[in-house]
Amino acid sequence: NYTDQDYYKAYPTIYHLRAELMKDGTDDIRKLFLAVHHILKYRGNFLYEGATFDSNASTLDDVIKQA
Repeated sequence: NYTDQDYYKAYPTIYHLRAELMKDGTDDIRKLFLAVHHILKYRGNFLYEGATFDSNASTLDDVIKQA
């Protein structure tokens, strides 16, 4: 009988859940799913549409000037 109220009392934010899982682990697959889902959903977008990555620049100044 683990309810939403119990969950939110134990873990006010998803980061509290993630910290607890890293420290102690869990036997409840639902908690693990929530943490993994959050990590994947908010991992960031590192794709730049239309960007070219030219590695011919020799210095950081050259790279900045090309941008």
